[in-house]
Amino acid sequence: MRTFRPSAAMVVACIALFVSLAGVSWAAVTVSGANIRNGSVTGIDVKNASLGVTDLSLVARKALRGARGAAGATGATGATGATGPAGGVGPTGATGIVTTTSIVKPILTLPGSSPLIFISEPVTVTVAAGQRLTGVITGSLGVTATATQIRFGLCRRATGSSTMSYIGNDYSVIDISTARTTASVAATDADVPAGTWEIAPCAFNLGANPVNKNWDAIGYVMVTN
Repeated sequence: MRTFRPSAAMVVACIALFVSLAGVSWAAVTVSGANIRNGSVTGIDVKNASLGVTDLSLVARKALRGARGAAGATGATGATGATGPAGGVGPTGATGIVTTTSIVKPILTLPGSSPLIFISEPVTVTVAAGQRLTGVITGSLGVTATATQIRFGLCRRATGSSTMSYIGNDYSVIDISTARTTASVAATDADVPAGTWEIAPCAFNLGANPVNKNWDAIGYVMVTN
């Protein structure tokens, strides 16, 4: 009977196969983080797309945050909303008429070619901010000689001032003759600065002859809100 004797090459091949199989099994079972030297694993050793955000440390996750982007364009205007409910009734406003002052004064002589002047003694009224002046004045005027023409109105002048103006810039152009002429004007002024004002009939003589045949001026001036 022949005895089987393996050749040296076969013995070496069998040993190599055994070692190879034993090594693979050992690596599959025993390799862990403890067997890996710190800093030895690089990015090329990690499979692409195999790590998620939860696999990273908090510091690493914060480092991934980019810079704030530019502000976006303004959006389109939204549709108009529904009308809200009506508000409550407001408080009662101030009374319309604050004061009424009568004017009953003799008309003084208006010199020839005179600038705008008061032609009677003035009355005094006080106006607060936002208030207005409203007045009416009527007078009878005449001349003893040649007829003339005047601009007749109701004027205001701040107390202590020499400057006057027609209330509301309203006046009447009147022809004055030897027969007395009745002149009338109504005026209102909403642009009156707060303060104390002198109010009186006034006139501007357009002719050279004095107006000196006059009777009384009658009217009133109101301060209103």
